[in-house]
Amino acid sequence: MKVKLDKSLEEKNIIEKFTIDGNFKIGSALLELERVNKELRSRIEGLEEAMQFFSEWYNKTQRVNILVPEHLAGDTTKLII
Repeated sequence: MKVKLDKSLEEKNIIEKFTIDGNFKIGSALLELERVNKELRSRIEGLEEAMQFFSEWYNKTQRVNILVPEHLAGDTTKLII
């Protein structure tokens, strides 16, 4: 497989990223995939905790009007639920 040198790192697929001098570095590729998986797992766990919090909060309050703080609100509505 020919590696295109004109692509930025973000545009390259995993094979292009880890092919150096015509050799695919599988160990480096697997380590990168493991790092990305750990990061995504952490983000998903954070989202699960947030959903659990909002679910418990809603069950206790029965309020549906959670407001976004002023500094985060754009031109659209400030309600997130």
